[in-house]
Amino acid sequence: MLIIVEPTTTAGDGVTRPRLCRLSDDEFYYVKGRNLTPQGLVNEFICARLGQALGLPVPDFELAQLPTIPDIGSLGDLRVDLGFGVLFASKRVPNLMEIDLTRAQRVSPEERRDLVAFDYWVGNADRTLTERGGNPNLFWDVDRDSLVVLDHNLAFDADASLDVLLASHIFKNDLLEIVADAALRQHYTESFQGVIGVWPELVDNIPEEWLYSDEMMTIEAKLDFEGMHAHLKRLCDPNGWNA
Repeated sequence: MLIIVEPTTTAGDGVTRPRLCRLSDDEFYYVKGRNLTPQGLVNEFICARLGQALGLPVPDFELAQLPTIPDIGSLGDLRVDLGFGVLFASKRVPNLMEIDLTRAQRVSPEERRDLVAFDYWVGNADRTLTERGGNPNLFWDVDRDSLVVLDHNLAFDADASLDVLLASHIFKNDLLEIVADAALRQHYTESFQGVIGVWPELVDNIPEEWLYSDEMMTIEAKLDFEGMHAHLKRLCDPNGWNA
């Protein structure tokens, strides 16, 4: 496990407020901790792994920990911001710009479909953008002229129905195309079937600290892993796409 060596800035102005930190591999990562709920940390870890397995442009990620030292100086301040235990660290991609509707049109149709199908699969309705605004949680890598996918802490939302995503997702039209095309639905059903087998390994690798709401690990976070697994299995069935 990597150790946080040096904290730098706070990134963005959203609720999660990750901290950009240099880790013990001498690389920089955006680090999230107890500024998320235990469920949010689990969601980030699981969706990053599943997204990468499906070929989405999700940055590399690691588990990170503050060194065991007195809470002084900048590392002590970081503990105030991020809390205790193991943290989720997403590797920094330099020169990112938040995506807008114009840049969204530069994303290939295949990649748009892959992303919106994934979001529907994992129950992530937190990727909204219309002419009236929104928060897509997507970025454009200026150096590589390509998409970067971040932020899955609000996944596994029971209210992230097909109707909700068709109303507000940045790639809602591509989701409509998938739902209307039996061959596309079959393609994504088979893709999800191909990666859901890693579920037991994913659950086994969840840090024990994330299963509790307090530092002393006395209050269970009551994470419903069986329910999350059942949520994923529904689109592994060709008949599950209209739920």
